[in-house]
Amino acid sequence: MEIDVVRSRGDFGDDRLVADAERVYLADSERDVPLSMVEAAAQHRNLFVAYDDDTPAALSVVTRFFERPFLSLLIVRKEWRRKGVANLLLDTIEEATAPSRLFTSTNKSNKAMQTLLERRGYVRRGEVDGLDPEDAEIFLSLR
Repeated sequence: MEIDVVRSRGDFGDDRLVADAERVYLADSERDVPLSMVEAAAQHRNLFVAYDDDTPAALSVVTRFFERPFLSLLIVRKEWRRKGVANLLLDTIEEATAPSRLFTSTNKSNKAMQTLLERRGYVRRGEVDGLDPEDAEIFLSLR
């Protein structure tokens, strides 16, 4: 398995990248974030897609949070989970956003994501109730 991460360029040449990201997104039926987020991220060079050969395996979207980079979405297709794909995406995103403090959040129930982030040095910054019923949102940052 050879994983390559591709970042959007913010131009019309991103059509395939957006389509591939949407394939990853649609394969993960657990998400309720609008697909328009993927298209907007591509326009601002903030869409990242991980490929295993030519097959899209994962996607990530970076937005802004109080004028700082915010990892809004990270989806790894089920068959590529626990194989280092999320780490490769995070490596690329962390390099692209350095030296700014990168923020992200995850549900309190998402122990796998919390473990991944904490192993990478992310620090818990707070918790917000009420965004998802019965499942608080935990905010973390790197740097």
